[in-house]
Amino acid sequence: PALAASGFADINDATKVPHVKPSVRTEAYAKFLASDVPRAFALAPSGAWAWRSGLDAVDVAMARCQKNAASTCSLYAVDDRVVWKVRDR
Repeated sequence: PALAASGFADINDATKVPHVKPSVRTEAYAKFLASDVPRAFALAPSGAWAWRSGLDAVDVAMARCQKNAASTCSLYAVDDRVVWKVRDR
């Protein structure tokens, strides 16, 4: 089943992507937005991130993110929806 939009941000608003460096917002996230669906963008509070377009986009993005993360990765965006939710601290 498709993940529902969380309402956190518009998919095209790179300024809302949390935890990552500004260069990731302007470069990597822009490439993610320009890619074909299916696609997924994952990130972690530690600043780790990854994205993937194509088959198994969600699984591959999460695995790549987790490989570089000091904390747990979460999906930020899938296809044309922001699915990230602010977690309680």
